[in-house]
Amino acid sequence: MSRNNIQRTILQNLDDSSLYPFINRSDMMLVRWIISKSPSKQLTEEQVRKSLHNIKKRKYIKIVPASSKKGETNFNIELTNKGKEILKSDRFRDLSISRPETWDGKWRFVIFDVPEKYRRDRDILRDKLKKLNFFQIQKSVWVHPYDCEKEIELLTEYFGVTQHVLSFATSIKRDDLLKEYFEKQGFGL
Repeated sequence: MSRNNIQRTILQNLDDSSLYPFINRSDMMLVRWIISKSPSKQLTEEQVRKSLHNIKKRKYIKIVPASSKKGETNFNIELTNKGKEILKSDRFRDLSISRPETWDGKWRFVIFDVPEKYRRDRDILRDKLKKLNFFQIQKSVWVHPYDCEKEIELLTEYFGVTQHVLSFATSIKRDDLLKEYFEKQGFGL
């Protein structure tokens, strides 16, 4: 695993965790915890320690005192705004829509009217919808067969255009064209 991937794994684990206050200034506890949470479980303590050092140095996380009792100080680990932005960017880049075992028969529509001053964001949003295999019905109307509410929420928040985007799920009649398109794409509806 590359150093950048290790750093991103660490940030992801810290972001997903409610265990920030467990650390007792000893990075060793954190290092072992990160290794235990790693998907591959093949990280060495040295790799994690170096990556953790780099993450602190780049100010992706901060360690702040939380509480003291009987001479023992506990610390919280918090992602900084910079760390959160790295994760947000990763989530956008790696975004995909999960394929359920069976299709529920509903179509997910995304409709947007993003103002011209956000043209760049609108164009990137449109490109991302294409990459996620949405079908374009009209210029700003897209459809997908699988649940993608969380993914659309992440996309619209990422670009700051949530107020300009509407998404909903519905069954429709005369959807043969849509079914044909998605069958050709290998969706198996």
